[in-house]
Amino acid sequence: MNRREAIELAGAALGASCVSGITVKGSDAAEGQHPPGTTAKEVQTGNKHREVFVWIPLIGFEKKDPDKGAARFVRERGGRKPDAVSLFVFHPDIVHHHDGMARSRQLPPDNCSYYGSLRNDERERQDWTSYDLRDLVSALHAQGIKSYLGIMGVVLNDAFHREWAVHEHPEVRNVAGNGYGSLHIFKRFKDGTLYEDFFADKLCRTLTDYGFDGVHTADNFWGALCEFSADIFGQFIEHSGIMAPSELATASDTAKDLEIRAQWLWNGHWMEWIDFHAWRLEKFWTKVNGKLHSVGKKSIVLEMYCTDPFETLFRKGSDLKRLQRAGVDYHMANPAATALALDIGGLECDYHLHVSMIGLTRAFVPDAKILSMLGVRDCTEEWDTLHHVPCRLERDIIMHQLYTLEMPKGPVPSLTGFLVCLGDGIRGEEWKWLEERYAVGEQENMERILSGKMVWSDAEFYAMSGEYIRSLRWPSSRWFYKMCDRGTLLSALVRTDDLDHTEGTLFAPNFDLMSGEEKKKLAAYRKGAVVVTAAKGFDPAPFGIKPDFTLEDRFSGFPMILFAWNTGAFDKGAVTALADKDDGTANVKPGEVTPLYLRNRFLYDPMPYAKVTGGFLDVCGTLLRETGSPPIKCDMPMSIAVTGSGSYRISILNPDDNRYRFATVEAARPVKDVKILSKYPVLPVKFQIPGTSKSRFLAQGNDGTLKVFKARIAPGGMSVFEVFLD
Repeated sequence: MNRREAIELAGAALGASCVSGITVKGSDAAEGQHPPGTTAKEVQTGNKHREVFVWIPLIGFEKKDPDKGAARFVRERGGRKPDAVSLFVFHPDIVHHHDGMARSRQLPPDNCSYYGSLRNDERERQDWTSYDLRDLVSALHAQGIKSYLGIMGVVLNDAFHREWAVHEHPEVRNVAGNGYGSLHIFKRFKDGTLYEDFFADKLCRTLTDYGFDGVHTADNFWGALCEFSADIFGQFIEHSGIMAPSELATASDTAKDLEIRAQWLWNGHWMEWIDFHAWRLEKFWTKVNGKLHSVGKKSIVLEMYCTDPFETLFRKGSDLKRLQRAGVDYHMANPAATALALDIGGLECDYHLHVSMIGLTRAFVPDAKILSMLGVRDCTEEWDTLHHVPCRLERDIIMHQLYTLEMPKGPVPSLTGFLVCLGDGIRGEEWKWLEERYAVGEQENMERILSGKMVWSDAEFYAMSGEYIRSLRWPSSRWFYKMCDRGTLLSALVRTDDLDHTEGTLFAPNFDLMSGEEKKKLAAYRKGAVVVTAAKGFDPAPFGIKPDFTLEDRFSGFPMILFAWNTGAFDKGAVTALADKDDGTANVKPGEVTPLYLRNRFLYDPMPYAKVTGGFLDVCGTLLRETGSPPIKCDMPMSIAVTGSGSYRISILNPDDNRYRFATVEAARPVKDVKILSKYPVLPVKFQIPGTSKSRFLAQGNDGTLKVFKARIAPGGMSVFEVFLD
C-alpha cells in the first residue's frame, strides 16, 4: 500500500472534510508567541541563513558503511550540508514500542523504509536495528547535521509487524462505520488517561535514547475532524458545555450512531465542533512541546495539509495561531501542488491554492518558522518532479521563496527554509541543481515590493467562520490565490497593524468583515490605490471613503461589490466591460451542498464556495496591476520588486505547462540592461525595434532608447530577471 492509497482509505474510513467556523474567545484571539529560538529581531529582519532540511527514509542510507552512510550522504550531496535531516522512520511504533536501549531491537520493515517499501533506485530495503539507528544519528551529528525523528500516524493493520494500536490500544484509533482507521491523537485509553500523556513521556525518552534533536510529525498524526466516536463526542460536550441528547453521548460507535452524532453536529453545532478541535490540538501540542523543550528537543509539525490557513481550519480543525502559542518550533507547510497534480490528477487548477499557503501562513502567524515541504521525488509514492517535470519543480522553488510579508523594516521572506521530500535517490549533480535554484529564488535584497499586496486581517479571518457556513462566502485567502490563478501574481501581504509601514497598491478582500479600527486605517491610506471587496449592501461612506470606482457582481447569487480609491486615471469603461458577461458557472447555495463529512476524499475534494464571476475577478486583477503606474508591465503573470541597488527584480511565470511562451515586458523608461538571474533562458533577452513587426527583435543589446523586450519562459516554468532602467 502506498501513501496515496493509505490516505484515500483513511479518508474513506473517517468520512470527510468539514465546513464551518470558529469563534475565538478571550485570550484565544491573542497574537502567537515567538517560538523557542526565534527572536523578535529575526522576525523583523528575516532569515539571512536559509535553512535546508532533508526528509529521508532509512533506505536512503547505507547500513553497511561503518558510519551507516552519513559521510556518503554528505559526500554525494556536495556543496553545503543540510542544516538537519528528518529520518523518516515512518511508523509511530518506533515510539510506542520503545523500551530503552539496554538491548538491540530489530526494527520492522515499516521503520526501515516508507510503508515498508521494497526498494528505491539506489538499494533494496535493509534490515536496521535500534542500535544501527542510534549510530546513524550519532554519525550525522559528527557531520554537523541535526537529526529529527520523522513519523506519521498511520496504522497498517499488522502488515509488517504486530502493531501497538491494533493489539494493545485499538481505542486510540479513528473509528468509522466500516472499522478502525489511523491514530487519533486526542483519544483516551480505556482507563480514561489521555494518549498525549503517554506519548509525550514516551517520545521524550525515545528522542533522548537515540540522540535525536526533535520530532517531525506528518500525515495522519492529528485529530480527525470527521470522527464522531463516543470518546471524542464526550470530550466535546465536556469542553463546550452544550447540552446534547443523552442518547448521543451514551450510544455506541455503530455506523448508525456515528451518523446520528454527525448530523446533530452539522445541523447546529459545527462551529463549536471546529472550535473544540482547534482547542484540543493546541492542548495536545502545548503538553507535548512543554515536555520536549524541557529536555532540549524541538518539534516540526505538519498540521496544514495542502491548504491555506482558512481551509486548514475547516478541513482539519487546525488553528495555526493556536499552534504557535502551543510552542511549535517549525510549521511544515505542504504546498505539494505539482506532485499532487501528477500523482492524483485534477488539481493543477488549484496550483496557487496550494503554493500560496506559504505567504498566507506567514501573514497569519508572523512570528512562525515555516519550512516548505518541497516535493522533489518519492520512490514509494512513485512520483518524481525532479526528473519528470523539472521546469515545474524550478517554478515551485522560486514561488516558495517569492512570498514576503511587509514589516516595519521592509519586506521579510515568508519562508524560513525547505524540507526536501524525499531525499533518497538524489544524486550529487541533482543536489547541485537544487541548490542553484534555491539561490535564484532568494529574496534577501528586496527593498520594496511593487506588485499589489493583500491586506491580512485576523478579525476578517475569524469572522469568516460564521460567514462561510451561512453563505459559502470566499475568505480572503481564496481571493488571494484566485487573483494569481487569473494572471495577477500577488506575492506580498501586509498585516493591518503594519499598514503604516507599507506603500503601493493594496487589495483588501472582505473589507466589511474587518474591525472598525482596521477600516479606518485603510480609509486613511494615501500611499497607493486601495481595491476592496465587500458583501452587497455595505456602505463605505461612514468611513469617509469616496470610491473612484464601484462594481457589483450581478451574476452571483451572493453578490459581492468592489470599490476602489486612490486609483488615478484609467479607462473605467474598458475595465467595467470585463464583467459584462456571465461566465456560466453555477450559483452554489449552502442548503444545496452535500455535508463535507460525507465526502471520502476529504483532503482533496474542493470546498464548495459561492459564485464569484470570472469577469468580476478580472476587474479586481486589472485594477491591482494597472493602478499606481507600475514602472514595468508584462503580458504574463509577474511579480516585481525594487532591489537595494535600485534595479528591478521581476519574476515571470508561464501558466502553460505544455509549451514555451515569450513574455513581453514593457518599461516606462528606456531599459539600460537586463540580467538573467535564473538558469533559463540562456540567451540574452530580445529587444523589440520600434516601428517593426513584432517578430523582429535585436538578438542582443540595446541602444539606450528601447523600452520593450521579450523573454522566453519554459513550459510551466518561472524565470527571474534584474532590470536596470535609465
